[in-house]
Amino acid sequence: MRRFAYLSLLGALVTIVLKVVAFWVTQSVSLLSDALESFINVVASLVLIFSIHVSQKPPDENHLYGHGKIEYFSSGFEALLILFAGAGIIFTSLKRLFSPFYPSNLQVGLLFSLGSAGVNFILARMLLKAAREFDSIALEADARHIMADVYTTVGIIGGLTVVYLFPGRLWFLDPIIAIGVGVHILWGAISLLRRSVAGLMDHSLSREEMRVIEEVLERHMGGRGRWHELRARRSGPWRFIEFHLLFPGEETVKNSHDICCAIEKEIGSRIPNSRVTIHVEPEEECGGNGQIP
Repeated sequence: MRRFAYLSLLGALVTIVLKVVAFWVTQSVSLLSDALESFINVVASLVLIFSIHVSQKPPDENHLYGHGKIEYFSSGFEALLILFAGAGIIFTSLKRLFSPFYPSNLQVGLLFSLGSAGVNFILARMLLKAAREFDSIALEADARHIMADVYTTVGIIGGLTVVYLFPGRLWFLDPIIAIGVGVHILWGAISLLRRSVAGLMDHSLSREEMRVIEEVLERHMGGRGRWHELRARRSGPWRFIEFHLLFPGEETVKNSHDICCAIEKEIGSRIPNSRVTIHVEPEEECGGNGQIP
């Protein structure tokens, strides 16, 4: 994970150079907005490196569940940075919209911008693959941010190509495109911020994962006992799952233990990075119906 985090930083530095050159030769406000977003990428990459370093520390006396939640702070901080960047882009673009200006040397600037899009596309694909492999929301957030940057750059290139083909007539497309970029950035930032807050609030696992857990319990407990008090949450890449198993009072400790081990093993094979805690109790205490008395 650290290797991919450093790769993200390197990619951000390369693209920011290409985009700054593109803006410098054209003075296009939409290319300026694209360059500003890459500055945010650099800061986000530094935060990503720090969060991954902390999240991979083993549990200690003060953090018995590990340090995985730092990833949500990382993605939340990145979302706030993106919000500020989007607001700044919109403000700058509105000012340019009321001050007519035609970008210069567009053919050169667009080539540099196209190069930055290519670098970001390759980087985003690599990070998305790594995010799935390591099940990391921090890597995924960074990858999707970079991929959004690719779409933004491609949109800007398309709009400025039209401006280039009709010189002096469609100058207003430049600030309008930049405003659209700003709105797009704000929308992505809000979505990322919501996911980060959900993680910090111990949001439950996805419906698909909860269904998997219930299927495993039904298969192993069918006809032999019941279960209740199912709770699950995610902390970084880790899933913490806990529930009660209700067995008849005459069931032996060994049989109960064997069933618990089989359930833990299957859940672990179907839901990666899961830590299962099971409490066993006599079914008679719940009236034999699997409900809390």
